Amino acid sequence: MIIISFYFNLVKKLGDLTFALGAQLAPHIREQGTKLLTSTFKSDPKEAKDTMDGVLTVAAGGVQGFSTIYLGLENAARILAKSLSTETVNIVGHRYGNEAGEVVGNAVYSIGNLALTTHNVQSLGVKAVAKRTAKDAGKAVLKDYAEDVKK
Repeated sequence: MIIISFYFNLVKKLGDLTFALGAQLAPHIREQGTKLLTSTFKSDPKEAKDTMDGVLTVAAGGVQGFSTIYLGLENAARILAKSLSTETVNIVGHRYGNEAGEVVGNAVYSIGNLALTTHNVQSLGVKAVAKRTAKDAGKAVLKDYAEDVKK
């Protein structure tokens, strides 16, 4: 259990780090995107900024929609896994006795914890960290844009 807690905390800290890095990169990404549009398409800076703002508006809506769907699916999966494990324990308990139900319950919970730990360990690789940093930078760009729009 200590190892699982350690990995969970490590993954959480790594996520915090990538989010902080993304927040630092966000203003630069937005500024460089505007400069790139200006130089590539030979348009004036105001038009390039408006184009970049339009792209960010569409991207923000897409991210928000995807996030809502993803969180809903993640929550449904969690509820389904809990219900399946609980009902499996109940069925085994009725059929073979409470002690057998407890053994099966411990096995099912152990498998669930193993799957979660495996997922968390895979989140520690260089590729996973780079991917997470890119996602967090994109989220930070959209957040930075949303704050500018409110002003």
